[in-house]
Amino acid sequence: MLLAEIREQGYIGSYPALTRYLRLFRTVGAAPPATPASPKVRDVTRWILQSPDIIDAQDSVRLKEILFRSPALDTLTGHVAAFAQMMIGLRGERLDDWIAAVENDDFPELHSFAAGLKRDHAAVLNGLTMRHGSGAVEVPSDA
Repeated sequence: MLLAEIREQGYIGSYPALTRYLRLFRTVGAAPPATPASPKVRDVTRWILQSPDIIDAQDSVRLKEILFRSPALDTLTGHVAAFAQMMIGLRGERLDDWIAAVENDDFPELHSFAAGLKRDHAAVLNGLTMRHGSGAVEVPSDA
């Protein structure tokens, strides 16, 4: 009877799956705790790209759990963080080591990014080292 009722509401599972689920109620005497929803890809991406100083404590814990389960994503996150530190701290002397580390890992998208950095190495190195930009020599768009 219950199976017929919940099938009318859209349940597509089997009778054995339903009985396994209901058995949990008899064992603990209450509904099992709800499984937290998995975070969305855009949330995980935001957590990875955010400065550790800014990320919410709960999100930080969730990110650590995800990175623990995925060594590849943990490695990728390390590359992203190292590049961000290079940019923020103007540590261009780390560029070649960063490119070499990226090329040693299996991340095709980062390989492509690193290849672009190598193509324009001098400009990238200057951008990651010097405190000033080329704004004074750029032609205004209305000229």
